[in-house]
Amino acid sequence: MVLLNFRDAFLYHEDVQLFHGSGWLNEACINFAFRVLEADYEVLLARAGAGAGSNAAPTSDVVHLMDPSVVSWVHFQLEEGEESADFVRDSSLLHKPWLLLPVNDASSLLESGSHWSLLALDVRNMGSTSTSTGGTGRGGRGGTVGAGGVRGYHFDPMSGHNEAAAASVFAAITRALDCGRAAATVTTTVAASAASTASAASAAGASASGHMLWHMGALCPQQADGHSCGVYVVLFADYLAKLVLSESSAAASDASATAAEDSATAAAATAAASDGGLDAYCAGESGGDCSGSSKGVKCGWKASTDTHWLRGMRQAVTPSSAARFRADIVVEVETLCAAVKK
Repeated sequence: MVLLNFRDAFLYHEDVQLFHGSGWLNEACINFAFRVLEADYEVLLARAGAGAGSNAAPTSDVVHLMDPSVVSWVHFQLEEGEESADFVRDSSLLHKPWLLLPVNDASSLLESGSHWSLLALDVRNMGSTSTSTGGTGRGGRGGTVGAGGVRGYHFDPMSGHNEAAAASVFAAITRALDCGRAAATVTTTVAASAASTASAASAAGASASGHMLWHMGALCPQQADGHSCGVYVVLFADYLAKLVLSESSAAASDASATAAEDSATAAAATAAASDGGLDAYCAGESGGDCSGSSKGVKCGWKASTDTHWLRGMRQAVTPSSAARFRADIVVEVETLCAAVKK
């Protein structure tokens, strides 16, 4: 029997028990935690919008926390072509600047796997042919690597364990995004000549060669046990989402005001101000083993540059913050259940 339905995230009694002690979080737990975070961000954005005298954009218009079951479906079952194009269109994925995807090491939809990590995808340049959007070097998003495609960042709390799974998920989601981009481009040019329509579709498909994935390795926080990977993935997503939101015009004005009450937001805002956050991270990165390349997707690059925001992440995501998360989410479940009973 379903205990709770919050924003279409369903929790059963056995799911809630996993939040206690040393439980290993499943798909339902992570999806529920994501929806709770999403609700919290909407409060933050609404507060920022009210302070600025305007309506703030929905959280999903800035950063999308994807349901783990949807990630698994994309990874193992989504077919290339029309089905992918329909999925990307119906989910508006090309209109969401950042996508956060939980990655599981399962080898099929029938398995539950044993480890979680997180993919953060910057989709803003999808379809662009520019090789630089802010200069080169540490301070800007420059260079030719990954230009015009998706820029992916893999955060694994057990460094190296999920690299193959992350590369496979990255290849699957970028193939789907390519199909969506190609279909959208053809649709917007349907009134043009057949030649120009074909050219547009070809150009959209060519953007796949620009996709790039960096494995952050031990630069991101590492779990100290064998069961906290799901909790770390939620905390990674929370930190990165707040970093992205703090960089957005809607939330920037509120970031400093909430710093005293939310250390993670404060760290994210400070990181964004000091070195450009995710926006600037890979400007100077190069080298690495690209043996995982598939259809123009280079999946083997190893990140080597430490930054203020990565150090901030290591300070924010710790065994003690993982324990606090478990306690807080149980309280959240109890509060929501009490509200339903009323």
